[in-house]
Amino acid sequence: MTIRLARLVDRESIFGNDTFTLNRFDSFKEGAADPGLYAEKLEAAKVGIASAFRDIRNQRLAHLQLDNLRDDSKYSYAEMTLVTNALEQCEAFVVEAETQFGITRKHFPSHEESKEVDLLFDVLDKGYDQIVPRKWWKRTSPE
Repeated sequence: MTIRLARLVDRESIFGNDTFTLNRFDSFKEGAADPGLYAEKLEAAKVGIASAFRDIRNQRLAHLQLDNLRDDSKYSYAEMTLVTNALEQCEAFVVEAETQFGITRKHFPSHEESKEVDLLFDVLDKGYDQIVPRKWWKRTSPE
């Protein structure tokens, strides 16, 4: 779960491969009904995900930083309050984007806790598909 959620704040492209990340939503700010509020909700979602998951993924799961291992510090996941905040911020951004772009939610599954992360990605992915078709995901140049 930590690795999957941390990916939400990765770059738009890694080693030439496009990635699905919250950073892709930056380019839609100007088309929003209230660009400032849209950007605020998006940034809060990014900060929430980064603070709860990115450093743990980078330092312990993906790269095994030696200084963490030398200190005899025990691995621990993010505090539950950070996780809850990150997920709430992502949900708030999804709701804000839906509202500002007039997107009718076509899919929001009833969920089981054991599948929440996968379902969050499904909802974010489907929401992105509604804002812009997949064929437009690759931007050739910034406008």
